Amino acid sequence: LSLWYDYTYTFHEGFASVYYDNKGWNFINREGKEICDRWYDDVHYFSEGFAAVKDKNKGWNFINRDGEVVFGRWYDNVHSFHEGLAVIKDKNKGWNFINRDGEVVFGRWYDNVGHFSDGFAKIENKNKGFNFINHDGKELCDRWYDFAFDFSEGFAQVSDRINGWNFINRDGKEICDRWYDEVCSFHEGFARVKDKNKGWNFINRDGKEICDRWHYIASDFH
Repeated sequence: LSLWYDYTYTFHEGFASVYYDNKGWNFINREGKEICDRWYDDVHYFSEGFAAVKDKNKGWNFINRDGEVVFGRWYDNVHSFHEGLAVIKDKNKGWNFINRDGEVVFGRWYDNVGHFSDGFAKIENKNKGFNFINHDGKELCDRWYDFAFDFSEGFAQVSDRINGWNFINRDGKEICDRWYDEVCSFHEGFARVKDKNKGWNFINRDGKEICDRWHYIASDFH
């Protein structure tokens, strides 16, 4: 590298974001060459061949591996690509997704969305709650939840403010016979669950508790 930067971040997909005072953000490749002809007000790391970039006067867009802006319009907010789709926000419509050609994917807009994971993305309707959609935009669950987390290892944590926490599978079915006071995502086939009166235990992919006793503290399988 022939230039020292004020901030740098780790490489993703062969590129690292760099910040230079009074200029802004750019990317360098593995040879230390800046790939963009201009500097941006903010950037996200590369994911699936694209990186989100911000121009404070225009909004957010994406660049490709050549540092070129790839889509015709700018958005109020975006998230990185996951499973071929990127989250976008239009302040007058809400949240949606675009594909790798920059086309808006779904006919309806949501109050909030998460990125795709395990084939599903979390969506929020402020009048209903949280649900999930697949790549065709079909809602997964028959009901809406008060909160939800992204899918991990085929399961997602969902919350009902009256009952507590449970998990749903890729069919949108709750897997546990009971609800818990706290749950954590699956790691290596097991998830931590908490009963405030007993402590911590683990469940397997069938929603069954695996330990004969409950524990004061537990950590994820690794």
